[in-house]
Amino acid sequence: MAQVQCKDCGWQGDMDDMVVRYLDNPKESGDVVPEVACPKCGSVWLEDIDNGI
Repeated sequence: MAQVQCKDCGWQGDMDDMVVRYLDNPKESGDVVPEVACPKCGSVWLEDIDNGI
């Protein structure tokens, strides 16, 4: 799995651990847009970790 790190709190894990929130799509009524967030602090500011694999 792809390893990620939160740039706000430093939490590290894989994409399966992330929280997905669904936000209203402002461009299309009745549609939602998924947003991936850190499970520890809720930040959406994440980066991939290059683990050399």
